[in-house]
Amino acid sequence: MENQANGKNELLIGNEPQLIEQYNIIRNFFATDSGSEIIGSLNALMESVLFDENMEAVTPKMRIDIVNQLRVITLLSQLERNYQAIGYRI
Repeated sequence: MENQANGKNELLIGNEPQLIEQYNIIRNFFATDSGSEIIGSLNALMESVLFDENMEAVTPKMRIDIVNQLRVITLLSQLERNYQAIGYRI
């Protein structure tokens, strides 16, 4: 376990400018809309596809896209929760 922690720390050392830039990208992303607004929008989009009367039109590719959208939703909620934990208001 200690080796894993040291490996993660090594990723941080020397990469401070990139980490600050990553922080700013995510902060600016959430400055436009809150995570809950983005998640609500993505969920509405998925519901409209899944509850369409012509469900046969949902192709295997669309199903993969839906799964990917759900993964994005999960990522956004985790990022929002993390940013709130460090004191950044989203």
